Amino acid sequence: MTTPATLKQQAAALESKRQPEKALALYVQLLDQFGDSEDVDTALRNRVGDLQLRLGHTDEAIALFARSAEDYALSGFLNNAIALCNKILRHRPGHVPTLRRLARFCGEKGLLLDAQRHYLAVAESLEREGKHGEALQALSEFADVSPNDVQVRTVVVEQLLK
Repeated sequence: MTTPATLKQQAAALESKRQPEKALALYVQLLDQFGDSEDVDTALRNRVGDLQLRLGHTDEAIALFARSAEDYALSGFLNNAIALCNKILRHRPGHVPTLRRLARFCGEKGLLLDAQRHYLAVAESLEREGKHGEALQALSEFADVSPNDVQVRTVVVEQLLK
C-alpha cells in the first residue's frame, strides 16, 4: 500500500517537473484515500486547490477551499478562513454559500460592518432567487452576530420591511 508521505513526495516531484495533471492525479488519490486523516492537512488541501485552479477545475478547487476555510475557522484562524473565502469569491463572484460563510467568519471576528455587507448580499441574492425563507434565515444569522446591538437590529428590520 502506498503511504501518504510517498504520494505527497511523488506528487511534489511531478509538480516540479511541470507535470501538473499527473501531480493532481496523485493528490486526488491522496485526498480520496487519506483525506480525513492527520496525513492530509489544510495546507495540502489549499495546495491541491491551487493546482485545480491552474488546471481550470474551478468547482473542485472551490470545494477544497471551502473545506479548508471551515477547518481554519474551527481552529481559530479566522484571518485564514476569511482569506480563503475571498479567494473563492475572486473565482466565483457572488457565490452565496461562500458569502454566507464569509459573513459568519467576519461576525465571529467582530468585523460587524463586513458581516453586515455580506449577510445583506446573501439575503438579496436569495430574495432574487425567490428563496424568501432562506433570506430571512440569513438576516436572522446577522441579527445573532450582535444580539444587543440596536444598529444591527435596525438594519435587519429595514431589510424585512423591504
